[in-house]
Amino acid sequence: MTHQEIIDKFLKPYLNKARNMMRKGSYDFTPLKVSDDISAEYLDNLFALRYKENLKLWTIQFDDEKED
Repeated sequence: MTHQEIIDKFLKPYLNKARNMMRKGSYDFTPLKVSDDISAEYLDNLFALRYKENLKLWTIQFDDEKED
């Protein structure tokens, strides 16, 4: 699944809020801010990549639990 497909199917309703939070540095666990020079498209692809990585980890964990 491409990043754009992930964005369209799963992340679209959350992207504005996520971008704003990253630019303000309002995550409790991340004191860093993302510069305004970084494009929204780049951040969206970053969120899609992170979503894909998490999905892969959840799948591996689920498969491990299923085998036990």
